[in-house]
Amino acid sequence: MNTKINILMLTPDYTPVYSGVGTHVVNLCKNLYKSKQCNIYVVVIRMATIEEAKIKNSTKRLKKIVKEGITIFEVFIGDFTKRYYKRFGKQANIRELDYILPDGMLLEEIVECLRKEKLHIDIIHNHSFHNSVFCKLLAQYLDCPLIFTIHTNYNNKKHQKSLKKYLWEHSIKSSNCCILLSNIMKEEIGNILGDIPCEVIYNSIDIDAQNSYIEGDYERRNDLLYCGRLSRGKNVLQLFEAIKELITIEEFKDIKLYVAGEGGQRGNLEKYIKENQLSKNIIMLGRITQKELNEYYRQVRLTIIPSKREVFNTVALEASSKGCSLLLSPLDSFKEMFGENRIIFFDKFNAQSIYEKIKKYYFDIETLDYFAKKAFRHVKKCYAWEKNCMKIMSLYQRVISEYQREVDIESREQKVIVWLDD
Repeated sequence: MNTKINILMLTPDYTPVYSGVGTHVVNLCKNLYKSKQCNIYVVVIRMATIEEAKIKNSTKRLKKIVKEGITIFEVFIGDFTKRYYKRFGKQANIRELDYILPDGMLLEEIVECLRKEKLHIDIIHNHSFHNSVFCKLLAQYLDCPLIFTIHTNYNNKKHQKSLKKYLWEHSIKSSNCCILLSNIMKEEIGNILGDIPCEVIYNSIDIDAQNSYIEGDYERRNDLLYCGRLSRGKNVLQLFEAIKELITIEEFKDIKLYVAGEGGQRGNLEKYIKENQLSKNIIMLGRITQKELNEYYRQVRLTIIPSKREVFNTVALEASSKGCSLLLSPLDSFKEMFGENRIIFFDKFNAQSIYEKIKKYYFDIETLDYFAKKAFRHVKKCYAWEKNCMKIMSLYQRVISEYQREVDIESREQKVIVWLDD
C-alpha cells in the first residue's frame, strides 16, 4: 500500500446544508484531508432541478473542480430528467431518478476520467444506496474494495416490497464492509448484515472551542429552533400545533420558532401557518448557510427535534456544541447518542407532550444551562472528528489490506490451477 491511500467517495450531495448525508461527507472529507494520510476524490451524483431541466445544455455532464485540496467530480444528469419532466410535469418526483441513474455510459466516463488523472483508487466509500449497482460495477472496474455507510434503515414493513429496500439491501450485501451509525441500527438490521464485516462509527462534528458553551450565557437566549428536512417523518406539524397552543398563554404570546430547512412538506406547513395566523410566531427560514445556522444555535433557548424516526442526527450535536439545550423525541437512537441525563425528552410523539415540555422548561434558565453544559461536554468527548476520523482511516487500511490479501490468495490459487493443467 502507498504511504497515502486514494479514496473515492460517492455521495448524492456535497453542499454543506445543515445535517444530512451531504454535510457528513463534506466534514468527513475535510478531516480526512487534514490527517495527511490520504488523497480524496469525490464523485457527486447531482440530479437536475426543474429550472436546470428547462435550460438545454446549461451544465456540463461531468466537471472537475479542486476545492480545499479535495478533487471533486460533479456529475450532472439532465437528459433523462428533461424527458421525465415533459411527460409527468408537476407530478415528477426528482428523487425517483436516483433509482435508475447513473447509467453504464456514466460509469465509463468516470473510469476514463480517473485514467486521465492517472489515479489508482485504493478504496471506494459509498454514502448513497441509490448508487448501489453503480458502485459495485465501479469497484469491479477499479479492482478495489467497497465500503458502504448505512445512513438510513429500510428494514421495516413499510418498505418491505419497495425498490428503495432492494437497493439498500443490495448496497449492504455487495460491500466488503459496512459502517453503521449506531448500535441500535446494528441490532435492527442484524438479519440483513449476516456475516458482512461492519463497524459502528458515530457521525462527528467540528467543535470550535472559542464559539461553544459559555458559562452563565443562558439568560440572554430567547426563542426556539427546528432545523432539518421538512418531511412527514420529522413530525414538524406536531411542533407547529404545540406552538399554536403555547401562544395562548400570555407569557408565551411573543415566542418565536425559527424553522431552517426544506422538504416536501413545506407547502403544507406554510398553509397551516397561514390558516392559523401563526406568521408572527413561526418563521420559515428555508435553506440557510452553516454560518447563519450557528448564529441561531447560539441565540435560541431550545433546539427541538420531534422526529418519529432517526438513525443519527447531526443537528443535535451541532446545537449542543454551541451550548444550546435540546428537546428531543423519545427515540432509542437519541438516547444512545446522549444518554438520559443530558437532554430533555418529551414523552410522546404528539403536540401535547411537546407543548408541556416547552411550557415547563422554557423559563427555567438554571435547568436549561445545566443540560447545555452536560450535553456539550459529552459531545466534545464522544463526537469530535479528531477521534472518529482516525477510526475511519484505520478501517480503510484494514479493509484494503484484507482485500489485497484475498486477491493474493486468489492469484496464487489460479497459478496452481494453471500449473496443474500444464
